[in-house]
Amino acid sequence: MNIVVNDIAADEHSGGAFTVLKNVYQAAKEHGQQHQWHFLLADTYPEHFEETDYIHVHGYPEIKQSWGKRLAFDFWSGKKIIQSFDPDVYVSLQNTATKGLNIPQIVYLHQSLPYQTNKNFSFFKQGELKFAVLQHLVGSIFNHLLPQATQVVVQTNWMKQALLKKFPKMNVLVLPPDIGIQSETIPLANPDLTRFFYPAGNFLYKNHDLIFKAVNLLEQRGYKDFTVELTLDPKEQEKYPETNHIQFLGSLPLEQVYQKYQEQVLLFPSYIETFGLPLMEAKTYGTVILASDTDFSREILTGYPNAYLFNYQEEQALADLMEKCLTKDIHLLPVSPVSKKMTESKSSSWETFIQLILAAK
Repeated sequence: MNIVVNDIAADEHSGGAFTVLKNVYQAAKEHGQQHQWHFLLADTYPEHFEETDYIHVHGYPEIKQSWGKRLAFDFWSGKKIIQSFDPDVYVSLQNTATKGLNIPQIVYLHQSLPYQTNKNFSFFKQGELKFAVLQHLVGSIFNHLLPQATQVVVQTNWMKQALLKKFPKMNVLVLPPDIGIQSETIPLANPDLTRFFYPAGNFLYKNHDLIFKAVNLLEQRGYKDFTVELTLDPKEQEKYPETNHIQFLGSLPLEQVYQKYQEQVLLFPSYIETFGLPLMEAKTYGTVILASDTDFSREILTGYPNAYLFNYQEEQALADLMEKCLTKDIHLLPVSPVSKKMTESKSSSWETFIQLILAAK
């Protein structure tokens, strides 16, 4: 089989999207040796993607550089490029299908912003323009192109249900992402309930402002012995209210993030996520989690005894839960330890994705 995988939209600065690409490449390398794979990317990225006798990487920087050319690819010009490889299956990792193809087409949809209902971004409010464009304009493009797909793969059931509301006959498969924790036995957390941790980038919907407002309430209530650690760049500190209780750590290695899950309470006020991987990671360690009351949080945390949900628009709700940690009204409840064998008992989601592609012809 010839398989074409398109992810021209992703680059080394794309965060999760580039991680998806690297995972699919690695899974194809390990589980697709009997087939020919053509990766269409913004560049060849030789430091990330080694070519083999069955994996070929093709760079299209001119398409990446222009939104107009990217749209033209999906609507008109892309089919000619794709067909030049004589593919049996076409896979898009960039949320959009491509018009004009008469072969099975699989779309990996990992951009949730057009499908969430927690926030309606405005074209006119400060700081919301780029999110409004993605939610309303780019989302419309997604919805126009997705019916071209034979199958759409998403990470969560809430995303599946959101798609089926729009496209009742769409073939949608849920494949949750893998957890990258590497340990023979995953140690259970023993968190200090006066220390809180939030690993998230500086995006509006990550809702850091709510943490600062909640901390201010705790300070007004007289609490002094607590800290909140954020993975924001220390240079961002001047944009936020001054407080001695919040520390800016910058980006951390994964191993250090996992260590903090074991030692601290996870805060997660974000209201837009496709999956919310820190919730699943922290749950695996068994720590206390204070999370926004959203579809993705409920899907991951339902039945987990150390999870407490709050209204992501109300700083008092978060402050109240943090206060209960400080007063020990919230305490760690026992959970069963998770072994590496248990986490590896099933095929990885990326191996399953490769099997799905190979079965699509």
